[in-house]
Amino acid sequence: MKKLLLMIPIFFAVLTVFISCTTVKPLKKLPPLSKKEMRLLTMMGGKVISNEIIAIGKVHINRRNKEVSFPGITQLTDGAIEVLITTKNGRTYETLLASDIKPYNLQLALLLSGAENGTRIQSNKNVKGKNNTIPQGDIINIYVKTKNGKVQPITNWLINSRTQKPFKKNKWVFVGSSFNSQKKCLAAKDGNIVTTWSFGNTILDNPSKTGDTDDYFIVNNKKVPKSNTPVTIIMRKQKK
Repeated sequence: MKKLLLMIPIFFAVLTVFISCTTVKPLKKLPPLSKKEMRLLTMMGGKVISNEIIAIGKVHINRRNKEVSFPGITQLTDGAIEVLITTKNGRTYETLLASDIKPYNLQLALLLSGAENGTRIQSNKNVKGKNNTIPQGDIINIYVKTKNGKVQPITNWLINSRTQKPFKKNKWVFVGSSFNSQKKCLAAKDGNIVTTWSFGNTILDNPSKTGDTDDYFIVNNKKVPKSNTPVTIIMRKQKK
């Protein structure tokens, strides 16, 4: 009994050390935007939601983790798609998700989050060893968050029609939209946000060499929620 009583203080001492080592320290508060940053954000039509979140239209940027997010709804629950995410005035009849954001706002948000746009695929090198085109855009991973809080790769809702298996790579390249002579965003005109078949202007595209083939992506009807289910679309720049 004496040995047991002697062990009690030791037990609590060890427990105290364990708790102090495993307790999560509070995150360091982010500094507010500078006047220059605020002017730039205002020029872009953006605003500050909180110390960590800024918004351009309906697109939110998390300043801490450089994450971009925006609302969307499911569209097709079966069959082939040529667009992964479209605007509501785009090709909703052949897309997985639709959103009412402005594609140009997403382009600005991705740039502000630290991503860089470029070509769809890695450029070949010429004889002198120099790239003959601008570098490939940054690779973006896309996730969907449902009402129950579950976050999963968007590829969980897709199947490769050639293999009849889910896609393993959740990679989409930041190409960015072109603009016409009236400075109008052509991705908005085409209604594209993310495409699986490289056709028309878009913000993100399929980086694969099979991107010019339109029969690879079909909806996984066993996984995707019913049509018009609200979701949050999350984009994160892939670490190199």
